[in-house]
Amino acid sequence: MNLTAADILAIRNLSQEEFTNLLNQAKAGKHRWGNKRLLRITSGITQVDLFCYLGVRFGRPKGILTALRNDDSDNFAHWHYTLSMNGELVEIISFTYRIEVMLPNRYKCTAEYFCSLIKDEITRHAEQIAHFKSQLEEWVTFLNPYKHLKYSAGRLLARASELNSALDKSPKHPENESELRLFIKAYPKNAEKADELSGLCLSIKMMAPVIAESFVNLLIFILTKPEIKNNEARMKKFVRAPIEDRLEALHKNCLHIAKPIDLDHPLVKDFIELMGRRNDLLHGNIRPMKKTDERIYFLGKMPLFAEWRSQFERSLKSRMETHTLTDAQTDMDVASRFIGHLTNHLDSTATYNIEILADTMDLGYDIKRKILGKLLPDFLTDFIPADPRPDAT
Repeated sequence: MNLTAADILAIRNLSQEEFTNLLNQAKAGKHRWGNKRLLRITSGITQVDLFCYLGVRFGRPKGILTALRNDDSDNFAHWHYTLSMNGELVEIISFTYRIEVMLPNRYKCTAEYFCSLIKDEITRHAEQIAHFKSQLEEWVTFLNPYKHLKYSAGRLLARASELNSALDKSPKHPENESELRLFIKAYPKNAEKADELSGLCLSIKMMAPVIAESFVNLLIFILTKPEIKNNEARMKKFVRAPIEDRLEALHKNCLHIAKPIDLDHPLVKDFIELMGRRNDLLHGNIRPMKKTDERIYFLGKMPLFAEWRSQFERSLKSRMETHTLTDAQTDMDVASRFIGHLTNHLDSTATYNIEILADTMDLGYDIKRKILGKLLPDFLTDFIPADPRPDAT
């Protein structure tokens, strides 16, 4: 028979005795799902909307997988309702990537049609559902700039190391016609590797100080005192201040910063210098004498070279030596040591939580409470059981 709106209205919650018996059977390994019609829902209705509807009608979920779940967000099944419809069990289970509805097999229904019936019900209970939903915590997720930059720079550094090992940086200058042919043939690939290596190292050097600054901003976002965080003008002034001013104000404006940041500390001074070098790169500042490549004399338009260089060195040496792998690694080390130095200024109650949040790629932000959190594990896996009779959207 076809599932109808009347059947949906006939669904009831299990009594506590019925649920206890079901749970005991499951713990004893005697529970069987039975011959069910499985609907897999991946569109048409969201998990939160269905949960709110079920919550309004039946309260908190009572299902075997709900009872057995760990009290965190890292579960295969996040919630599970076991309900009764016309004397037979109905299972509604929410996974990360789908909702599964198990109906008595005698009911004919597609996932799409089931959603349409539930959406009609949601419309009927709109006011109660809105009130129920308002009591939930509302979080938004976003990419953690610090973790993303650090991860990306690490990938770039690995690729740069690979290219650096593969690139012949001082090939012999051709001395005869056959060597010249070989040199000309190999040159495009060598030039391509040199260009990519230089570009990667340049990118890493520009990213290293931003990684460190993003850690400062992460501390500010998490630890700023409520009276400042809740004052838009004061918070904006703090966040937009020059980096030296932000560092100097950390212990005054933030909780859990145990002592002032000494701007004259060698690790802090190295970081400030790193920021200066980044600004030169970012703005394309022209400073010929800062890092020279070659000195050439001229008599009129006649070049007089001051050193011997091979054809390869004269054409590619400047781009290879202006932004080297060693320089990139050094800048990353400066940023890493500075971050470690800042972490040492945190009191013991904050260090662990800061390290967890800093190492989380996708952070959550509670809109009402204005707090950050780690909502989900970095990788959400899925479990799809064997399904002999699926009716999916």
